[in-house]
Amino acid sequence: MAGHPWILAWLLASAASSADAWMLELADAGPKGPLRLQVSCRDSAVANLWQWPEPGQPVRPVHAALGHRIQDRLEFSFETPCQRLSNPPEPATARDHFQVTIDLSAGTGTWKGRLATEARLTTMGFFVDTWKDLTGTVQAKALNDEPAPRDRLDPAASWSRWHGDRQDGSTADRGLRMVESMAKARLVWLSRDRLLDARTYDARQAPKTPWQIDTISGGYQGAVLANGSLFLYQYHPVASLPALVDSAAPPEKKMRGAKPKPASDLELPEDPDPPEKTGPVDVPPIPWLRPDAVVDQNFTDRARRQGGSGDARYTIRADDVISCIDAATGATRWRRRFPERGLNIACAFNKGGSNLTPCLADGKVYVMTTGGDVVCLDQSDGTLLWRNDIGLRAEIQRRLADVVTASPVAKIRGFGRDWASCPKVAGGVVVCLGLLRYGKSVMAFDAATGARLWERSGIASGMTPLLWKCGDEWRVLVGDEVAVVCLDARTGTERWTTAEGASNRTWALSGDVLLCPRPDDAGNLCALELSATGAKLRWSLPRQYGLDNLCVWQGMVYAQTGDATRNISGPSALVAVDIATGKIKSKLAPSPSAGFRCMTVHDGRMIVADEPHVNPWLYLYRVNGPEVTLLDEWSVPWVASGYLDPCQSIFADGRLFLRLRTGYACYDLRVP
Repeated sequence: MAGHPWILAWLLASAASSADAWMLELADAGPKGPLRLQVSCRDSAVANLWQWPEPGQPVRPVHAALGHRIQDRLEFSFETPCQRLSNPPEPATARDHFQVTIDLSAGTGTWKGRLATEARLTTMGFFVDTWKDLTGTVQAKALNDEPAPRDRLDPAASWSRWHGDRQDGSTADRGLRMVESMAKARLVWLSRDRLLDARTYDARQAPKTPWQIDTISGGYQGAVLANGSLFLYQYHPVASLPALVDSAAPPEKKMRGAKPKPASDLELPEDPDPPEKTGPVDVPPIPWLRPDAVVDQNFTDRARRQGGSGDARYTIRADDVISCIDAATGATRWRRRFPERGLNIACAFNKGGSNLTPCLADGKVYVMTTGGDVVCLDQSDGTLLWRNDIGLRAEIQRRLADVVTASPVAKIRGFGRDWASCPKVAGGVVVCLGLLRYGKSVMAFDAATGARLWERSGIASGMTPLLWKCGDEWRVLVGDEVAVVCLDARTGTERWTTAEGASNRTWALSGDVLLCPRPDDAGNLCALELSATGAKLRWSLPRQYGLDNLCVWQGMVYAQTGDATRNISGPSALVAVDIATGKIKSKLAPSPSAGFRCMTVHDGRMIVADEPHVNPWLYLYRVNGPEVTLLDEWSVPWVASGYLDPCQSIFADGRLFLRLRTGYACYDLRVP
């Protein structure tokens, strides 16, 4: 089994059935007993495979899952970090190998494996001294799509847009008693269908580790929650169905395996409006695109060594995929695919990936895609209600895709670095950015019909806009490093503008107070009092305080400070600032690391996800107004909190919906 691919190849079938799932117990395969796996199939193919952790432990990775189902016979193979070694390095250069055969009608089967039992770490790397061939039995139990009563969510539980319903990183309190250790949190489910890895890497450099070589990214988009369902957008490179890389092969090894036609992967009819097929065209003048920026020779050489145009990492065209997941069970309710409407942004340098989290309102899902489309779907069944686009930038995306397609191993430097703005909807209006510096930079669509209502130029913003209720009317707050601009949501009319608080970072709202982290010497965190006619500076903190991803709760704004990667002095710390006065009420220092953070608060508990490239940890805090106490630190190798543009986990109704690299996990943090 040593020649199996490293990448966890998710194999998609073309029929329109939902995924079946089973919980497996491999007797005597784990370090102290059975090894528990969750496997799901879509028709004849393995759709996803998880290793179910022991109570109190995080989810562990499973590699190289390959298999198929023929009627009631299921066969698959997989690799895991060495089960019987203490603290094997990750990613380990050696793994345990398993093959499993199951009779699903009887619920029984067998496994055989080659497991490492003794190893040593030397200056030359990690070496296994002793392998042992073992066999055992398997018990299989079908997972129930009907949730247990305690797992049903409150229908009012909601996280309908990026940064939450209140646009401040928090959800409504329910007076729940919450655990004080993640080891006591109960793992409720792991998502049935596989998501593409959220991670990307610096494509300007040659890949150095297995995950860099094999990662096929679908973006850092997070899910949104309403009516008991999670909704998620991803892009799928069209050559990734599947593209298998032999982990034992030298760099010049070509791609292995057949390249089947991309599966439709539909629970719904195909896109009624597929993109037109066009030949190579000239790219119109683009201010930020240098004349020599189309072909990168380093990229070209690397692509040829690792599969050229057949390798999904270097395929520019992608399918847009929007999924609905049952928030109580993790089962996929529906999935809608739009073939070749999107672009593989991760094929160019963009360590952050795209962050185009959907938004929800009035039973509809609104999504902005990597190709510049804006689509509206019915939440109940994924029916396409309307489609529009963001104008000139969407046309430029299509033309750039044509250029790269004409030269299959070419890339565009800087392609897609600004795809980190999520749509917002309120008052029957959907607001999107046209994306930077040229053309119409902010625009609005009618939420019911998709008709374009207005467009606005001259705001070089890459951040998600905010929607603010001013009396009975909705306002759009958008800005850049020059000004904060307030627009009428229905007409686009400018109501006021101010230079105070100007920044291109993530803002937060607390009623009529706008909280702005800003990168200048006048101060790094400030509060603006908003009114119908303007904004007044309430307070401003010195430069060392406040970064992105602010979180608001009980009159406090929480922020991480002292991140050396952003040229801010001082050790990393978590501070609580009184929104009314700007006084720092508490400072928890030093914070465990100085990575980029994603914070969410619910019922007296704060979850902080660190940046996984730096330090893949999850932190649990108790918050009570100004009092902040670190309760637990939890290593989660698969957490996907994002990089420059965070992928936020959802914390609502006592449940944490945690975005892992290749799927979602639901944890119940309520005290039983």
